[in-house]
Amino acid sequence: MDQDRKRVILWAEKESPVANTVLKLIAGSSLFTKVLADILSVIYLLTLVLKTRN
Repeated sequence: MDQDRKRVILWAEKESPVANTVLKLIAGSSLFTKVLADILSVIYLLTLVLKTRN
């Protein structure tokens, strides 16, 4: 799957700088949403643990 992404990015760099920029934004937002989901899940688990202590 990673090789497919590399091929698409290489194609986009040759064909269109706009497509390349869009692909980079999509990849960056994907990473951002994964990190955000991890942070929110940790906060949720902490609230569950703290509620059971009280």
